Amino acid sequence: EVQALAQRLAAMPARALALTRQAMDAATTMDWATALQREAALQGELGAAHDFQEGVQAFLNKRAPQFTDR
Repeated sequence: EVQALAQRLAAMPARALALTRQAMDAATTMDWATALQREAALQGELGAAHDFQEGVQAFLNKRAPQFTDR
């Protein structure tokens, strides 16, 4: 199970995973409103990324995504 999880994580976009972890870590020291604002800003940033578009296209075309961390 651990190996399978590691493989799934390795196939995900590294930048999105890193920013998600940063947001989760930061949320433990912020008030709720600030944490929500930060999370919304990160969603906007990642939503404009090439990897987001690749993920959408891969889903629509029923294929595995090819993330490039852009």
